Amino acid sequence: MYNLLVLSVLAIVPFPLTYLIPYPLAVIYSLPLIYQILKTIKGKPIFLKEKTIEILSFFCLLFFVFDSIFISRRIILVSIHLTMGLVLIKAFNLKTKRDKDLFLLLLFFLISAGIANSFHITLFPYILICLFYFTKYLMEDVGVEKKKSFSFSLSILFLSTLISTPFFVFFPRTKAPYVPGIGFKEETFVIRENELSLNDIENLKTRNEIVMRVKFNKKIERGKDFYIRLKSFSKYNNGIWSEQKPEYKLLMSEKFGIFEFSKKKVDNEVELFSKVFFQNLPLFYGTTSIEIPLEFLNRAKDGSILLPTSWQKRRLKYKLQFTSQASLFQNNEPTKEEEKIFNIKKIKDLAKEIFEDEGDDLKKIEKLLSYFYKNYKYGIENYNLEEFLEKKVGHCELFATACALILREGRIPSRVVVGWLGGEKHPWQNYIIIRGKNSHAWVEVWIQDKWILIDPTPPDSRPLLTEGNISDFLKYLFESVSFFWDRNILGFTYLEQMDILNFLKENSKFIFKIINLFFLLIFIILIFLFLRKLKIKREKFYLRYYKKLRNKAIRKLKIPEGITPENLSFILKDLKPEKQLYIDKFFKLYLDSSFGNKRTDKKEIKYYYKKIRIL
Repeated sequence: MYNLLVLSVLAIVPFPLTYLIPYPLAVIYSLPLIYQILKTIKGKPIFLKEKTIEILSFFCLLFFVFDSIFISRRIILVSIHLTMGLVLIKAFNLKTKRDKDLFLLLLFFLISAGIANSFHITLFPYILICLFYFTKYLMEDVGVEKKKSFSFSLSILFLSTLISTPFFVFFPRTKAPYVPGIGFKEETFVIRENELSLNDIENLKTRNEIVMRVKFNKKIERGKDFYIRLKSFSKYNNGIWSEQKPEYKLLMSEKFGIFEFSKKKVDNEVELFSKVFFQNLPLFYGTTSIEIPLEFLNRAKDGSILLPTSWQKRRLKYKLQFTSQASLFQNNEPTKEEEKIFNIKKIKDLAKEIFEDEGDDLKKIEKLLSYFYKNYKYGIENYNLEEFLEKKVGHCELFATACALILREGRIPSRVVVGWLGGEKHPWQNYIIIRGKNSHAWVEVWIQDKWILIDPTPPDSRPLLTEGNISDFLKYLFESVSFFWDRNILGFTYLEQMDILNFLKENSKFIFKIINLFFLLIFIILIFLFLRKLKIKREKFYLRYYKKLRNKAIRKLKIPEGITPENLSFILKDLKPEKQLYIDKFFKLYLDSSFGNKRTDKKEIKYYYKKIRIL
C-alpha cells in the first residue's frame, strides 16, 4: 500500500512543471496523500466508510460534467482532473486486491499523461523512480521480503536502462506531445512575423530566458562580437518596420542535409541549438554552409534562410561554417524599398549636417557612426523617432532606424536587422548561452557590391560576451547537464542516427567480435558463480555458520584465534547458561557434519545459530 501511495504523489509531479495544472491544485491533491502515507508508515492507515466513498464519487462525477462544459472544456484536461479526484478517493479505500488494481490503473493513466507532455531533463530519472516503486509494489504484493524487493527493483532499473537506451537513441523525435490536446506553454521570446515596432527588441531585453546555445569547435575569442542574424526589415512607415514583398528561392541539398553557399576559407564552425520556434533560421555573418537534416530550404531575397512549413515550430539543431567577414554570403542588389527616401525634416537636416559635401560612401558611414557615438546615449525609454532625435537618448531599434533613414538620405541603401549579440560563455565548456536580454537591432548597408553590417548603438551599450563565474559551480553544472540533454537527447537528429548506423555497418565484424567476447565473459562468470554456489551448498554451509559464530566470539570476547570448537562451546555455555541446550545442539550438528560425515539439515543448523548468535 505504501508503494502505491508514493506512486500517487509522483504521478502529479510533471503537470505543474509543464503548466498543465497550477501549483495550488497540485498541493491540494498531494497533501491528503502525504498524510495517508505518514499514517501507513505508522501502521494506522485511514479507511473511509463505503457510504462516504459513494457520496464523494457522486460529487466527483458532477464536477466532471461541470468541468467539461464550463471550466477546462478539453477532454484530456477533464480526464486528468477526474482521475485525480478518483485517486484521492480510492487512496483511502485500498482494502482488497481489486481496489489496488483499480488504483494502479488510475495512476498509470496519470503518469502516462504527465510523461507524454514533458521533454524536460528530469523526465528520465522521474520514469526510473516510478518504475522502482511499481516494481517494489509487485514484488511485495506476491510476498517477497522488503529487502529482496528493493534489490530486485534496483536490478530491474539497471536492466531497463540498458535495454531501452538503444531504442531511445533510434526512436524518431516528435515536434509535439504524444497526447492530443496538450500543449507546451507558449514561448516567451517572440519576434513578430512581418513587423517590427521601435520598442519590440527593447521589451525582449527584460527577459532572461535562454533563447539558444552556440557551441564552437575552436576556443572562443575574448572581446569578439558575434552577431547572429535572424531577419531584416526594409519598409518603414510611421514607426513600424515591415518586410518587403517576399521572394523565395528553393535550395536543394546536393548531399542530404548539406547546403553549401561559398568555397571561401572557413574560419570557424558552430553548432546551434535553439529552443525558440522560428520561421527564419538564425545565422552568423559570413556563413558558407549549413548542415541541417532537411532536403530543401527557402532562401529569401534579403539573404535570410527560411525553414519549410513542416519544420517550423520545432527545436532547431544545426551546424554552420563561416568566415570572419561581416557580410552576407548572398548579395542581391538593393530593392527600391531599401533605397527609398522619406521626407522627414529632422532626418534630412541631420544627413546634410553629418555628410556635408562628402562623396565617398565609406567616409559617410564613418562620419554617421562617429556622430552617434559622440552625441547620443543609450536609454531604455520608449521614445518615438522624433523624440529620440531631439533628446539624443534611446535604445538599439531607435539607433538602427535613425541610422538607416539617414543613410538613405545619403543615397546609401540600408535596412534594419534583428537578432542577437553577445552572450554568456560557459566557464569550463566551449559554448555561449544566449538569452532574451541579448536581443539586438543593427543595420546592413549596400556598399562595394555587398551587404555589410554596421552597428550605430554605442559600443559600451551593446549586449556583451561575458564570462560565466566558475564560483557558481552548481548553476553551471546544471546548465551543462541541461545542454547535454537538449543537444544529445532532444536534439538528436536523423543525420546523427544515420552516422551511428553507418559506423555500425562499417565496423560490423569488429563489433560482433566484441559482443561475442562480452557474452562469453558473462557466460564464464555465471558458470563460475553457479559452481561456487553449488560447492558451498554441498560441502560448507555448516562451516560458514561456525566461522560466523567463532569470529564474533574472537572479536567481542577477545579469545585466541586458534580456539577449538569444544573450548568455544564451554566458554559460550559459561557466559549464557540459559542457552546451553541450543549451544550443545549447534556444536553437535557442526561436529557431526564436519568430522562425522553425517548429512545435516541446513535449516536446522541455521535455527540454532540464530538462537545463540547474540552474545
